[in-house]
Amino acid sequence: MRSRIKNKKGFSISEMLMVVMILSLIIVMLGSGVMVVKNSYEKITLKAEAQTLLSTTITKVSDEFRFAKYVNADDNPKAAKFVSGNLGYEIWFKNDDGSSGMKGILICNNAGVSAQLLTDKTMTSRLTPSIEYQYDKDNRLFTATITIATRDNDKFLEQEIKVKPINNRKES
Repeated sequence: MRSRIKNKKGFSISEMLMVVMILSLIIVMLGSGVMVVKNSYEKITLKAEAQTLLSTTITKVSDEFRFAKYVNADDNPKAAKFVSGNLGYEIWFKNDDGSSGMKGILICNNAGVSAQLLTDKTMTSRLTPSIEYQYDKDNRLFTATITIATRDNDKFLEQEIKVKPINNRKES
């Protein structure tokens, strides 16, 4: 040991290679650990955003169905038109096909005007809601399936809701 301390030659090449190899292994392990943490964070964040978007969409759609008046499902029960209790005129929902510059679920009316159900701030750039719904005249019940998909159109979350209008006085 004392001879090693008094030796002024320094480290041998094999000792230096071992140090470099050990440091390289440590850096590789840390780098892969960081990547695993980053990917986990992105998955958790995406799931939280999807759950928030689904909850917000369900609330907005349920409110429109709940306060719907004068439901008209004669033409197409899978795209029933109704007078919105919130807006005061006849509307229906449709999914954006990408041509309008809007995204997500659209509220349409007879004047040919469409508007997004949710604002751009509510929707993230990674997720988009869509809806398929129908109206059962016999039971006076809206049934809707709301889907949250990624921008690659992969289904991420899906929920079915059933809503009975409380203001439905007369069906056309």
